[in-house]
Amino acid sequence: MTRTKAMVKAIVAGAAAALGHAPFGLWPLAVLAFAYLIYVVAHAARPALIGWAGALGYFAVALHWIVEPFLIDAARHGWMAPFALVLMAGGLALFWGLAGWLANKITHTSRARALAFAIFVAAAEMLRG
Repeated sequence: MTRTKAMVKAIVAGAAAALGHAPFGLWPLAVLAFAYLIYVVAHAARPALIGWAGALGYFAVALHWIVEPFLIDAARHGWMAPFALVLMAGGLALFWGLAGWLANKITHTSRARALAFAIFVAAAEMLRG
């Protein structure tokens, strides 16, 4: 799988995983999307980058509400909304990228990497929270 293809799959999986949150409430889709994201990261040549891409999709959808305050006076502040969303999602995604990097550093098989990535993402979310 090429890096670009893996990144697109990770972004889509991350975005689908975010649909488990309110107001969407599609938690069965979120469970499947997280499982697929873990699979993609576990089989990637650069797990840190793919983990970051998956988190970018996840946080971009989960934080969609962050642009609303910029749209109150859209003529004046609307231009900042895309930057706020992309930079916030990209910054928070660094935690999952670190999880992918750590999973790659301590494991040698894709199964072990999948388990390590899941554990490190959970730890990263605890740190982030």
